[in-house]
Amino acid sequence: MMHRMYPAVLILSCIGALLVSMIPLFQGVRILVLLWFMLVCPGLAFVQLLNIDQPLIELSLSIALSLAIEMMLALIMLLLDRWQPQQALLALVGITTIGTLIQYYSVNKPTRMNSTLRQANSNE
Repeated sequence: MMHRMYPAVLILSCIGALLVSMIPLFQGVRILVLLWFMLVCPGLAFVQLLNIDQPLIELSLSIALSLAIEMMLALIMLLLDRWQPQQALLALVGITTIGTLIQYYSVNKPTRMNSTLRQANSNE
């Protein structure tokens, strides 16, 4: 049941991260929202594609993948001499959104194997 909520949580987290980065709020709220977004969301958007049934492993992989994505993004921006934190956040929101859309459509789209299994079961 929780897996169905992940795309909505990820998209709302993207919106929240953009809002707190643009609108001056209490520093504590900004830190919590951005920490949640940057630590979990980019990785969770892609880890969900692995269909892992253990939440702790899923969370650990999400954090590790998020940090790896952010490290690669920061390295690329530094090597290109284009370091701007606001653009980095926009890139992370874009990466998370793309991963969420891939996740949403791969879960909700019937695969060839699923349709073949349904046809085989209906013929029996």
